[in-house]
This record gives sequence, structure tokens and C-alpha cells, in this order.
Amino acid sequence: MPEPFHICFTFLGDIHYDSRLSRCVETLSSCGYQVTVLMATEKSEEREFTGAQIRSLFVRPWASGKLRFLSFYLKALWPALRAKADCYFASDLYTLPIAYLAARLGHARLIYDSRELYSSIAALRDRRQTQRFWSYVERKIVPRTDAVFTVNDALAESISNRYSISKPTALLNCPSRQVVHRSGRLRTVLTIPPGSRILLYQGGLQQGRGIDIMLSVIKKVSGGVLVLIGNGNLKSLTLEIIKREGLDRKVFLLDAVPVSQLLEYTASADIGLCLIENFGASYYHSLPNKLFEYVAAGIPVVASNFPEIRHFVESNGVGLCVDPTSEHDVVKAIERLLTDTDLYRALVHHCIQTADRYTWENESRKLREVIDSLKNR
Repeated sequence: MPEPFHICFTFLGDIHYDSRLSRCVETLSSCGYQVTVLMATEKSEEREFTGAQIRSLFVRPWASGKLRFLSFYLKALWPALRAKADCYFASDLYTLPIAYLAARLGHARLIYDSRELYSSIAALRDRRQTQRFWSYVERKIVPRTDAVFTVNDALAESISNRYSISKPTALLNCPSRQVVHRSGRLRTVLTIPPGSRILLYQGGLQQGRGIDIMLSVIKKVSGGVLVLIGNGNLKSLTLEIIKREGLDRKVFLLDAVPVSQLLEYTASADIGLCLIENFGASYYHSLPNKLFEYVAAGIPVVASNFPEIRHFVESNGVGLCVDPTSEHDVVKAIERLLTDTDLYRALVHHCIQTADRYTWENESRKLREVIDSLKNR
């Protein structure tokens, strides 16, 4: 009996806190593929995850970017080569060099998941040398891949034009189909006073995600509190601002929640916030995971009026779009949702309908089709 097709994922992070990777791995494992994941975490260990073999490689969380990459590369190369996979799947740009090298040396297939236009992300706006380096990596390796995934059609077109390749497959990062009930999880965990309306942001606490806008806006929303779920390089600064401006009763921080538990937390909020800032093409054309998660949990959104976000929100009637740079517009939209009961109920109803269409069960067919085609070449 032939050995199952072996796919080795590489990722600079933890699968338990990454919905996209965990869904891909679970889908392919359930389809009978042999799956290995090499990832960077705070301790080295081996274990299983939904049928896949997980190899955690210790990388110091406080290490600088260059040291973090180098540490992972040195620790991941040999395990990647020993895996002798039929296909290497880089789940981010940062591990693409390792996946590429292992694929070349092992005469294997190579897949790249371009989650954003990395050379255009906010964190690199003032780091031109770093930006040029990662642009060079993509420019040299992407044309040599066997398949590329990305997060929406706009980025697929951009990547295709930029690297003169066939249009990548747009794989939306939607939650699995499930019934999500309203919960009181956030109120219980954070001891939020009864009657307070919860505005939720879940995701990385990073530049360009609208964190400062939310901290400013919440001061003007009567009866509202802001909950931020996630980690990132702005977490320490956010805590300083909360303390300095006396917002400890208005703003609550919670560490990143495992994917398997996230929607229970989401479903205890009243409004989901997605105030991405226009810090480059990657953010301007983004379609963040959190939008699908808010909708799956049945909570209306207030989101940036950028093309992909606006199309999703307005065509499905799941919230209001605003200019994220206008504090007045953001506050006005939030207050409208909190006071217009009929509008709010209509948006909740639309969220429930939309959640049934945007599911991982629908999206994962694209993933399986691409893998099957590579397997049968």
C-alpha cells in the first residue's frame, strides 16, 4: 500500500492561536494526507494536533526579528529535510526560505500562503532595508512555487501582476459551520459591570490595526467598554495608555485565546470593531479574519470603508463602514448601533444568514482541489 502524500507546514508562530493554519491542517489530515507542522513556540516538544504531527521548535519570544528568524531557520532546516515530505507548505513569508530550500533539496512540491502583501505591511513602513529584503525573498521564490494561496481576490490579482504568475487561489479564512450562542464569557472573565455594552477587537495589537483610534473613541461612547483580545508589540504601550488616562474601567485586555474557544468570547460582545488603517496596499486591500468571526458569532461590525471590507460588510448587511481616521464618524456609527434597536436586530439577522454562506466547509474545497492536483501531477 503506497504511503500517503506527505505535507510539511512551516510557520513562525503557534498553530493553537492561528485559525488559518489550524483549519488547513485539520482539513488535510481528515482527508487522509500525512501532515507535519514545524512551528516556533516558547518550548521544544512534539505532539499531535487533529491527526497531524506537530514539532515545536523553541525560539525566544523576546528575540529581535533577525535573531528570531535565524534561530528558527537553524532549528527548522534539519527537521524539514528529515521529514522527506512530498510537499512543503510555507504558511507565511518568514518561513518561505526554509520551505523552499527543503523542497528544492528533496525534489518536492512547494506551496506558499501569502496572507498579505508582506512588503507593504505597516510594521515595515519605516524599515526600508527590511522591506527590500522580504521583497527580494518573494520576488526570487514566489515564481518557483507550485501553488500560491492568499486571502482575497484583490490580493490574488496584485500578487499575480507583481510576480507574473497565475492568479493565486483566494482562500477566505472563515470559521467552520457551527451554531454559536450568545454567552457571558467576557463579562465573567473580566468582571465587566452589568449593563455595559461591549465593543470588541480581537487580533494582533500592532501598528495599523486601529488600536489608538479605539482607545480614543471609547472615551466618548457612553455606557460602552472596549475589550481587546490578542497580543502584539503594542500591548505594553496600550497598557501604559490605559493606566495614564484612567481607562481601567473602560478598556480591558485579554491575552490571545485558542482558536477552539475564540467564538465563545466573541459571542459575548455587542459590536465587533475592525478599524484597519491605510498603512499600505496590504492593509487597504485586506479582508481580516475577525470580520468572519464577528459575523459567525452574530455581532454587527463597525469597519473601515476600504474596498474589500466595505464590499463584504455592505453587500451582506452586517454592519456599518466608516472612515477609520474620523473619530467623529466612528463614534457616530457605534452610537447608532447602540441606540437604533431595529437596525441592530436587522444586522444581527443578516450576520446569521451570512455566517451560513461564509464557512470553512465551503472554502476548504479550494484547498483540497489544489493539493489533489499537485498530488496527481
